[in-house]
Amino acid sequence: MQRILLFIILLLVFSCEEVLESVAIEGCTTATACNYDATATKDDGSCLENDCADVCGGTSVVDNCGTCDTISTNDCTADCNGDFEGTAVLDNCGVCDSDSTNDCIQDCADVWGGDSNCDCIHSTACNYNPDATVDDGSCSYPTSGYNCAASHLIDIGYNQPKMNPQQEYIAGLDIPMIVEQEFWEIQNDLNDIIGGYDRYLMLIYSENSNQANTQPVFDRLKEVGYWEHIDLTLNDIDKFGCLNGVGYEKTPIDPYDLCILPYEWVIKTGNHYDPNYTTEAQIKAIVYHGWGHEYFHSYQLRYFFDKHMGSEAPMWWIEGSAVIFPDLWLRNNWDKFSAFSGLTFDDVAVAGMDANEEFKRIRRNIMGIEHGSSEIPEENLFLGTKDENYESASYYYIGTANAHLASLTSFETIWILIPRDAYELGFEESFSLHVGMTLQEFYDVHNNFMRQGHHDDDPPNGFYPEGDIKEYIDFWE
Repeated sequence: MQRILLFIILLLVFSCEEVLESVAIEGCTTATACNYDATATKDDGSCLENDCADVCGGTSVVDNCGTCDTISTNDCTADCNGDFEGTAVLDNCGVCDSDSTNDCIQDCADVWGGDSNCDCIHSTACNYNPDATVDDGSCSYPTSGYNCAASHLIDIGYNQPKMNPQQEYIAGLDIPMIVEQEFWEIQNDLNDIIGGYDRYLMLIYSENSNQANTQPVFDRLKEVGYWEHIDLTLNDIDKFGCLNGVGYEKTPIDPYDLCILPYEWVIKTGNHYDPNYTTEAQIKAIVYHGWGHEYFHSYQLRYFFDKHMGSEAPMWWIEGSAVIFPDLWLRNNWDKFSAFSGLTFDDVAVAGMDANEEFKRIRRNIMGIEHGSSEIPEENLFLGTKDENYESASYYYIGTANAHLASLTSFETIWILIPRDAYELGFEESFSLHVGMTLQEFYDVHNNFMRQGHHDDDPPNGFYPEGDIKEYIDFWE
């Protein structure tokens, strides 16, 4: 009986514990949690903590710069020095700082932080740079048959005639405007015949002027490099003349042809007065002839490029060609110019314009028949090697010698073909190629010719061509 009673008691006890266990309260039992449940009797793992924004169970976090939010993409990061909120960056050369002005850059060879000198490294090129370390493909080489200086002149069109060339007229402030008008009337006609060539400047000043009035001339001369290291004044007129060149010695070559003339020469007064010509028309003809002569020299220079024409070609050809050209040009074009309006050929004609009569006068001198010819030194009456140099030349009639040479060949030969090939072949070889005789052979032929026949015979037909020069020679071709 007692055992039964004990069993019943134990059964009741265990039944009560199960009942008590079945009514336990689950929740957060951690007192420091933001969702702590004081009534919970059983921790269910739900305990939470406040995030940085005091949101219970929130997901906001504080990044390394102290910013609290839920966006991870804007979290603070360290710069290249390890400084959070720092601004230092690593450039392409591995330098970490916050100064962008000293950031590493690529050199010309695309090397970061390199010091390459990129240019032409080939010594045979015209633009060779001995300091260059990397070739940049810019090397340029001379045109076949020419050196670098000549090739540069070809590149800038120095030897190419143009319809609208870069030519200039510069005058002192006291020079009458009519001089400029006359110059351009003559120059435009010369350009039309010979071709318009760049870098030709006509500068007119007055010997009786002052510094202020002449300053425009001096300023332009300095700009193109003429006596650029001094301040020119009227006391420097010994440095002036026509035709002067400047810039031929520069690298790269930068040439200008300058005709620097006093106004007193243009109007033929003072020391420039020629008593043989007294009328205004004759004075104008002499001036125009001079302008034609000097521009023809500028034309000749275009064939010799960087070479000194006076050293490459004989004086008798250089000056003689530049004499016979204006003779023929004025003879056949004088009536186109406004200064000669209403006048006759006889009113205007000077020396070489009346070519046939000039030829006969020259022949009489050479034959010793002309009055006063006996006083002419014999050496002045023969063309020879002495006339190849300016220092020793003495033959008076170099214009006639060129006309004679043209009659044996053509004016195209003496004005175009010979100079065209003179740069590459040399003048003597070009002369022999196009004339069919040596210089000495021509001297002999010419000296004999001038002493043959009657002294009053006209020159052979075609010796001095009639009509416009453009009808028998094309300078533009």
